[in-house]
Amino acid sequence: YATPIFDGATIDQIHELTDKAGNPRFGHTYLYDGGTGKRFDQPATVGVIYMLKLGHMVDDKM
Repeated sequence: YATPIFDGATIDQIHELTDKAGNPRFGHTYLYDGGTGKRFDQPATVGVIYMLKLGHMVDDKM
């Protein structure tokens, strides 16, 4: 269910694909405590994050 970045996918197309995959539309899902197995009260947003770590220090530039 991949879509190329900036291809102009509409929100309806995205909803259709998330529904087809069985995923919640807005990425919210309930998480469970690993120790007790009880569900947490509030849903959480689950997804992938891309993070970039800068490889330089400010002190090295001074």
